[in-house]
Amino acid sequence: MFRRAAATFIILSAAATARAESCLWPLNEPRKISSSFAEYRDGHYHAGLDLRTFGRIGLPCLAPDVCEVARLRVSPNGYGKAVYLRLKDGRMAVFAHLNDFSPELDSLAYDWRLKRGRNWCDIEPSPGTIRFDAGETIAFTGTTGSLYPHLHFEMRDSAGRPFNPLASMYRIPDSFAPVISGLEAVPLSWGSLANGSPLPITARFRLVHGAQYALDDTLLLDGTFGFGVSAYDKQVAGSYRMGPYSVELAIDGNIAYRMRNEKFDYSQSAGVSLEYENRGGNAPGRYLVLFKKPANSMSGREGSGVVANDVGFSDAIVLSAGLHEGKIVVRDANGNEAQGLFRFVLSPSPVVVVSRVAAGGAARIELDVSDPSDTAEVTAALSGSVDGGQTWSPVALERSSPHSFAGMALGAPWALYRCTVRNGCGARVERYCAFPDPRTDTDSVF
Repeated sequence: MFRRAAATFIILSAAATARAESCLWPLNEPRKISSSFAEYRDGHYHAGLDLRTFGRIGLPCLAPDVCEVARLRVSPNGYGKAVYLRLKDGRMAVFAHLNDFSPELDSLAYDWRLKRGRNWCDIEPSPGTIRFDAGETIAFTGTTGSLYPHLHFEMRDSAGRPFNPLASMYRIPDSFAPVISGLEAVPLSWGSLANGSPLPITARFRLVHGAQYALDDTLLLDGTFGFGVSAYDKQVAGSYRMGPYSVELAIDGNIAYRMRNEKFDYSQSAGVSLEYENRGGNAPGRYLVLFKKPANSMSGREGSGVVANDVGFSDAIVLSAGLHEGKIVVRDANGNEAQGLFRFVLSPSPVVVVSRVAAGGAARIELDVSDPSDTAEVTAALSGSVDGGQTWSPVALERSSPHSFAGMALGAPWALYRCTVRNGCGARVERYCAFPDPRTDTDSVF
């Protein structure tokens, strides 16, 4: 009795899922995808889903609903052989990288090319000329315009804008949470420092448990910043790495930036270059920026994502000095999510002035430090190198006042020095100098 009831429940659940979908899945195959909607492509967003055909060519492509053929195209590149279907509600379904059309469509394309002596075609039949019922075969999968067998399936609204079929039309089996691998911190104003550097830095997330990741080290930030994340989605274990559906950035529990890949206009497609950056550092990879650049007009983006310790940057979230917590939540279209937790100290960094003094044959390096955070503790360390920075030797420093330090220079000429200063909030800066000053000798290059 229990088995029969359980089986009945499963059948009814499957039927309910099928009834919830107003359109048919375009292949009579397992619902497995290799690329998601709006994920990164070189110079544009991916406009649809790539459906796996498991290395096979010639699988029937099914009309998702009652429709008419709006466009038939054959090209040696791009979408290859493609058919555009206008559904009864005005939306458009696009099937691309096809091997063959249905006999009726194939005859139309062949006749058009034969009469014009061309190996390509782009035909827009008159409305209502060629119709299909839901479930009829309109074409067959292939590799035209692509290296590998798959079906590019795309949905567009009545205005011609691509939208995410997994957000509103279909569901696919997916119980795997996205993976978060790296964090990026990007200085956004002159004088801003990340761990003492004016350049963007990256760090690796560590898997803590389940789908929760954490950054081991606390970032030291000074100025105005944006963050980025390196993350990807997987449908099943060991499957293709795909772009996520949504990403949120929260600072101290408040949403700073949110993005959702639901739809876009083709005029916005080149904006992908504004949303992704390639980074090296401690965690190299491609990073999705979690702050909105001024030229980015992509829909589904909310908040500025910019944090600062002053009010000099427009739309920045101004934070007090001290420790802050960040959380990044990455989701797929099925609602599976992963979280990346990190901490950062936001504090004005010390200002260091380095002097090189040669008096009475004794060369000295002097440091004058001012601390905007006005903390009592300021520490300094000095090291020198005579081989261009390959090896470093500590140089003893004497403190002549709370913010003044001095040390004897190394004996070798053209020595390179590294000064590291920290304040009580943990902010750190590094300054480099040479002794003697290479700029005073016109015949030298340093």
